[in-house]
Parts: sequence; structure tokens; C-alpha cells
Amino acid sequence: MSTASDPPAPGPPPGARSAVTLAFQDILTVGLTATTSRTFAASGGGIQLRIGTTWFDASLSTPLEPVDWPAPDFTVVLRQRGAPGSPDTDRGQASIGAGTSLKLRWRQLPDGEYYFVFDTASRNPDCCLYIEISVGTFLAPPGSISRG
Repeated sequence: MSTASDPPAPGPPPGARSAVTLAFQDILTVGLTATTSRTFAASGGGIQLRIGTTWFDASLSTPLEPVDWPAPDFTVVLRQRGAPGSPDTDRGQASIGAGTSLKLRWRQLPDGEYYFVFDTASRNPDCCLYIEISVGTFLAPPGSISRG
């Protein structure tokens, strides 16, 4: 039982931003088929994806000018691994303009194993979408309020 003299519970105050813990960084390419990130564990309810992209020729030696991009955007989907014998669950998706750098955050997620799927409408064998990602986790349990 809590009384007025009890110290406050540890943790950030309501509405405060929680620190992000780096899960991994990676470089991926999307060519003729969708590409998936590595699988990572997330607990605490929050996942953050920092992403930067540009189109390159198939050899990854020359960046393409925006006028030569085969598609203006791409899709990123956050998926949670299902239990053995169960399908994976999509937890959210976003359409992102190619050539941008940005941060996406998902909140109030159940604990589990997650991965990202990156895809583009282009199936051009002469180029690929180059993607740099940084994935982290943060506290955002169900019922929490988060700003930013």
C-alpha cells in the first residue's frame, strides 16, 4: 500500500522521452525483391528506426540522380515473429520518399522478436535502393503517453 510519504516510483515522468537503446545498425539493398532486416528482440513497448536511402546503379558504384530513380518511394513494414506454426504479424507500415533520412517510432508494442521488410515498386535490374538503418528500442508500454 502506498502512502504520501513513499518515494516516487523510478522511471521517467509521464510524457517524458525514454532513452533509446541501440539494437543494431546495418546497410541493406532492395533490388528485384523485398529485403528483410535481421531479427531483433524488443521489450518495453517501443521501437525506433532511423533510415537513410538513395538509389544506386546495380554495381553500387554510382548514385542515381532523382530524375533517374525508378520509383519515388518505398515501403517499410514492421513485423513481429509469430510463435512456431503461427504467422508473423504486421505491426505498422510507412511509405517513405526515396532519398530521405528520417526517424520512425512505434509505441505500445508487445514484447517479442521483430524485423523490418523494405520494398519498392521497382523491379529494374539496373539499379537498387541503398538503405542505411539504425534500430533501437525504448520504453513505451501500453497505457503510456509519449511525445515525439
